[in-house]
Amino acid sequence: MRRLIRGTARLLHRVRGYHPARIGGERFRTDPDHIGFWRDVSRGRWEPATFRFLERSLGPDSVFADVGAWIGPTTLFAARRSRLVYGFEPDHDAYRYFLWNLRLNALANVVPMNAALGAETGMRRLYGAGGRLGTSQSSLLAAADQPSMPVLSIAWRDWLEIAKPGRIDCIKMDIEGGEFELLPAMRAQLEAERPALHLSLHAGRLPERERKERLAEVLDPLRVYPSWRNEAGEPVTPEALASVALAGDCVLLLTNGSRSR
Repeated sequence: MRRLIRGTARLLHRVRGYHPARIGGERFRTDPDHIGFWRDVSRGRWEPATFRFLERSLGPDSVFADVGAWIGPTTLFAARRSRLVYGFEPDHDAYRYFLWNLRLNALANVVPMNAALGAETGMRRLYGAGGRLGTSQSSLLAAADQPSMPVLSIAWRDWLEIAKPGRIDCIKMDIEGGEFELLPAMRAQLEAERPALHLSLHAGRLPERERKERLAEVLDPLRVYPSWRNEAGEPVTPEALASVALAGDCVLLLTNGSRSR
């Protein structure tokens, strides 16, 4: 019966063309194929701390980069609070919904890209999770017995040369282990500009023998930030954060003290 009710609701929303949702308290139109997810977002069950961080970090003149946009929840939220948003999503299945959600809300200040960001430009393979692609857990890190697809990966330096974004005020990065390749490639800009950074760390996706060394490579350039906080907003030292990250997935909030608090 529950499956029938859900199927009927999805059909009705598809006929209407969208599912109404609230993201960070604001009304949006969202795709009707992810009703359960959008209901969780509307009820504040999906990453409410992420939206609070973005609300504190963004302003009318801000430039925001959503690295790992998936179907667009944080891009939608940020687009109404920023001058310009760059959204990166390499998964073709997720990107289709990402574009759909942008069109539903007529967000002309978003530049979507069906590509990953990395250290080198070229074609890569993107691996799904749980036996399928299109979820928020697709990764460039090889995963045995998981479906995969070829995707374009653009080197950070090449993207800067092409896009010429100027100063990026805030970055949200959640790329399922890809951060261990991308962040070292971004070192010069992170050290020079210190954009507000919402970083999800997935050390568990790395081979165990590599985790400690590669985590240190990622965290070292971030020591220029004066404020390190965990997902709950509590101050944390680099050493304590490293210990938590080695034990499992975690979120690091970094700010330069000028806007976020």
